[in-house]
Amino acid sequence: MNRPSTLLRFAKTFLILVALTCALAALMYASFVAGAFYPENVFPKFNYLRQSNSSLSPEPLPEKLQNIRRILIIGDSITVLGSRPRGFITLLRDYLALAYPAQKIEILNGGQRSETSQDMLKRLASEIRTNKPDLLLLCAGTKAVVKSVNPQDYIANVLAMLDQAKKLQLPAMIVSLPLTAESPFYKSSLEFNKVLRKLAVEKQVDFIDVGTPLGLMVNEYRKATGVEDKIMTVDGTHLSAAGQRILANTILTELGVTTSVRNKVISEGGSTDF
Repeated sequence: MNRPSTLLRFAKTFLILVALTCALAALMYASFVAGAFYPENVFPKFNYLRQSNSSLSPEPLPEKLQNIRRILIIGDSITVLGSRPRGFITLLRDYLALAYPAQKIEILNGGQRSETSQDMLKRLASEIRTNKPDLLLLCAGTKAVVKSVNPQDYIANVLAMLDQAKKLQLPAMIVSLPLTAESPFYKSSLEFNKVLRKLAVEKQVDFIDVGTPLGLMVNEYRKATGVEDKIMTVDGTHLSAAGQRILANTILTELGVTTSVRNKVISEGGSTDF
């Protein structure tokens, strides 16, 4: 047996495998950046509740969900990832489908990676015409803080989006920035959220304050343990499974879905993830 030639063949095979692995890793990373791994159609209706939920008795529909069939959520990568398993959009779908099955409420993921409020403003009218929602949730602002966008420019964009929705007689809600002390941009986000809350009052739209419950969880955890690792996010910005659950439940509260209804869904729906 020719040992040098055998070693040479082995080395060539090894290098080919390494090259293929690197190529695959590069492709996966590029797809992740482009959003191909987590688009709306990958996990369209991922239901974490057991299917033996037919015994759930229908609940009275909250006032804010009357005549609501489609909810469009406009946002950036935080919204995009909401359609993943255990994401806040997935959780919203499951809760609403089980609590109000006759309503058949759709949650449409209108997130785009790395978008600013200016980008969202440019495509909002098209999204509304295409998807024909009955309710709009605006999740804009994280990129404005991260990229140090002028707050006045950001507010002008949010105002313009609210005006577009109003002209189309589309009810809208503003979702606060979900940043916490886990993010280096936390203090800036607090100022943005103050302005957003004031804007919501002026425009007479609901303000969904997710920053407060997320922040309280982080603060209490750090106070109790003395550890400053990340529990509500995976990287300081994008929400962890726990953070996703808090965002989903905060939105449900604002939509009028009571805690008793949610607890009933949890106990009778057979959830292991809520």
